[in-house]
Amino acid sequence: MKKGNLTSVFALAFAVILSAVSFTSCLGGDSDIDNVLSNSSTNTINSSKESDNELQVEAPFSVVLRTLNVGGEDLTTKGDVKNVTLFVFDEEGYFVKQIAVEKSQILNRKTIEIACPGNDKITVIAWGGLSENEEFTTMSPMNIISNLQVKVKENNGVATATGDLFYGQVEIKHSSTKSNDRSELALQRKVSSVSLSTEGLAQDNSTYEYRISKSQEAFDANGELTGEEIEYAIPASFNKKGVLVADSPILPASNLTISLYKDGQLVFSAEKDQNGKNLSAKAGKQQNLVFDKNGSNLAVNLIVADFGVVVQYVIVG
Repeated sequence: MKKGNLTSVFALAFAVILSAVSFTSCLGGDSDIDNVLSNSSTNTINSSKESDNELQVEAPFSVVLRTLNVGGEDLTTKGDVKNVTLFVFDEEGYFVKQIAVEKSQILNRKTIEIACPGNDKITVIAWGGLSENEEFTTMSPMNIISNLQVKVKENNGVATATGDLFYGQVEIKHSSTKSNDRSELALQRKVSSVSLSTEGLAQDNSTYEYRISKSQEAFDANGELTGEEIEYAIPASFNKKGVLVADSPILPASNLTISLYKDGQLVFSAEKDQNGKNLSAKAGKQQNLVFDKNGSNLAVNLIVADFGVVVQYVIVG
């Protein structure tokens, strides 16, 4: 080899070493030249893998909604649920996004795709039937699952009429990359409905109001009741048969107090039925309460039926 050519080879080798030393300063650490040279030898392979990965788009999580009554009957196509709000949390339990689902998507059992890159699993909490009478926690990426609450709006402890609320929760895992793999999220009714009627009152033009107390104000992230006690004030009127009636959805409770007021004055108050059992309101059920006011005596009958089924109770004698 000629001397001139040998000198050029040495100069080129020295320049490569200098480039490697300069590159180490971009790594932000104390890695040595051997590591840099070793890494550079795999750059072509890694670039090829990255190109392949870019072609493989991570499949979204997929879920389909079902609505059920407390007995497990499918209500999905009956239209009981007008809307659903989904709250999505990542695999660490942090809030990611909120998704509004329309009635048509529920009725037609449409698959809902949820993009959440970089997660092997997500948790989805669904609330159906949310209305202007409820409020829920304003969520941000700093919030976790346990921060989520749905609360009945109230004014000085008096609650507004509760909407027909449904709740469900599911954990969805990436079992494959197939986009047609979907999980099912079942929502069940979380409210109770009460039908109130009082017989034995003289019909007049006074203002009547039933008050129901000892129900809690909110649901937590698991759909369980929580918070302070609230009271419902439900206007009542006489029907054609002279019976004072009213009805309203309320949050469930195991120990209710139900009172009737006339022009702001207490007429009666009851906590137990004829059999000595506590007055209660069960989720997904219709509570038909019939009061028979005969002078100072009060008879209380409670009949539990399926949600929305009002039972006509006839008192003989």
